[in-house]
Amino acid sequence: MKANHYRPIALSPDTLLRIAAIIGIYRALTFLFEDEAQGRRWLRGIHRGPHFAGNSPLRSMLEGGLEGHMSVRRYLDAWCNGSLDSGTHSDSFKAVAEHDLIFV
Repeated sequence: MKANHYRPIALSPDTLLRIAAIIGIYRALTFLFEDEAQGRRWLRGIHRGPHFAGNSPLRSMLEGGLEGHMSVRRYLDAWCNGSLDSGTHSDSFKAVAEHDLIFV
């Protein structure tokens, strides 16, 4: 059978959102950490802040379903955008101010 005889694959919106979340999480981890091992340690590590409440981000993803995936992605996106101070303990997002910007 030739390739052009196959029907297109149709993915559900839920599946597409999960794929997008995982890609976004991977992108953020590669941006935030120097190597993959550091990103994996962060993803698997226990975080005491209110966002993860003593769980690892990976556990939040596995147990929280789509919302768990999206929550971790939103957290990392905020961290990448400078809205978190360390990425480990703050849910009160502080906007980046003009004096925070440095032009070289």
